[in-house]
Amino acid sequence: MITFKYISEARRKEKTNNDLTDLPSNFFKELEEFFNFTDDETIKKQAQLLVKDFMQSRMIKIAQRAILFEKEDLTNLLDEEFQLYRTLKDIFNNNIEKIFSLKKGKHALVKFNKDCDAFLGSDLKPYGPFKKEDITTIPIEQALTLKQQNIVGFVEN
Repeated sequence: MITFKYISEARRKEKTNNDLTDLPSNFFKELEEFFNFTDDETIKKQAQLLVKDFMQSRMIKIAQRAILFEKEDLTNLLDEEFQLYRTLKDIFNNNIEKIFSLKKGKHALVKFNKDCDAFLGSDLKPYGPFKKEDITTIPIEQALTLKQQNIVGFVEN
């Protein structure tokens, strides 16, 4: 059974180590038993604070692993935490796909704020040259770059 000392030590290890601390597979069940069988309210409150801090550290590490593109280290991930990891990974991947699908192959309607030389678009087609006040559609990638340089502004269509 988990003790207050065990919780305190697990928190210390979690806070001082970059990897997830190795926990027993039934950690959450044992933690629940600890709180159910501990009568001292002061100990319970202190343990709750430690567990909250401990779990925040673990969740940050899990979230970091979920957003990394490189091979993730899932060592010491409990079953309940793996569900959190998978959910975060799916959310992150879906959002990345949406961002790239919005940009890929799309065009934007822009108005030129100043003259602009001809350029090759991301679709490998030539665009321009453009004069100040010209309105046209160009690939979104170039539109974003030119917008950052204050060469174009977006026009609502």
